[in-house]
Amino acid sequence: VFVEPLDGTSCYAKGDFGCVTTLVAIILDNVPCFGVICKPFGQEDEPAILNSGCYAVYGGTLLKGAYVAGGDECQRSKIYRHTRTRFNANYTPDDDDTQTTKQQILHTTTETGDTTTEDDDDDDVDDDPPILSRQNNRAIISRSRAGGVVRKCIDALADRNLLHREPIHVSGAGYKTLRLITGTDGETLWFFPKQGTSLWDVAAADAILRSIGGCLSDKNGNDIDYSKSRQNAENVEGIIACNDTWLHRECVRLFQEEQWDDDDDE
Repeated sequence: VFVEPLDGTSCYAKGDFGCVTTLVAIILDNVPCFGVICKPFGQEDEPAILNSGCYAVYGGTLLKGAYVAGGDECQRSKIYRHTRTRFNANYTPDDDDTQTTKQQILHTTTETGDTTTEDDDDDDVDDDPPILSRQNNRAIISRSRAGGVVRKCIDALADRNLLHREPIHVSGAGYKTLRLITGTDGETLWFFPKQGTSLWDVAAADAILRSIGGCLSDKNGNDIDYSKSRQNAENVEGIIACNDTWLHRECVRLFQEEQWDDDDDE
């Protein structure tokens, strides 16, 4: 079990509580299976846990999705479950899945990044969930870390119409990954191929992203090794977190092909 009681300590010290989080993750056989990302100071217009003021998102492969505590399943989790239900013959839907397969299904053309949709003809279908094209995807990164290799990667993906050229500046590892899971502004990729995070910073996000069709790895595309000791818990190979596994693979491929210098801060 990994616990980060206070992520975003510098923001907390400044009285900026919006990006402060508490992170909990369960690792089984070196694989994250359940995670919780909690905002102890709450999230505007979102439900709180038992009127405590705390806002939390939890999930993982253990639950086959991501959920807001005291609320509904996260939208990205719903979309992923719909596509998985429709196209995976080995997936057996539960009662909720049987209802939600009537929803709009996402198709992604990987060569172009375009998205199209297919609707059922039933009149009683709920409103279709919003679907973002890859051209509207946004990277999230700390303002102070947005230059050098990070900037080069964002520009390279933008040149291929896979990412918006302007990133969203977000502080705190926990809050960044929360935005990947619940964000509504196209938050898609956190590319940080340097030291600066530890296992407890990313374990919860790793668990939840796996359950919504995302991926979290080191800069070379390798799974994070959660068996390391506390003394060696820093992610020395950096991290790439994304809620789109295809875009994650493209990011890793570009990084390996271009061999950008991690220490290049031009």
